[in-house]
Amino acid sequence: RYTISVTVEQIVSGYFAVGINDFDTLVASLNYLSSVLQGRSRSKMQSWEFRAGNTTLKTSKIPRAYGDAYDVVASSTFNEVKSLFRITTEKNNKRNSNRIEELMKYIERNRTVFKSAYEITPKFYEVVVVKE
Repeated sequence: RYTISVTVEQIVSGYFAVGINDFDTLVASLNYLSSVLQGRSRSKMQSWEFRAGNTTLKTSKIPRAYGDAYDVVASSTFNEVKSLFRITTEKNNKRNSNRIEELMKYIERNRTVFKSAYEITPKFYEVVVVKE
């Protein structure tokens, strides 16, 4: 639901606040997380964060015998009102990846409420390293 300002009542009733300008980065981060959770893998990182304006996705590694699991929590702060949303609810990466995919489909279905999105695409630059 679109709103001009975020209130405590909205957060208490279950809404999660995301800024309009943060949607593209949020979708790109969710897409990356979904791909990380698709297969069994080991990560050297203990935890990491993706930031999209006022929204942060914090990912914490849960070490397991046959591949790490991940705990993902989204948080956002608007006008001193902080909202939290637990994106992953299971210790199973495949189910969590499916949950992220469903969240992304929900965002995509409801994008007409927001301004037109500018999808993030990777940019590759030619870099020349000069040594003295």
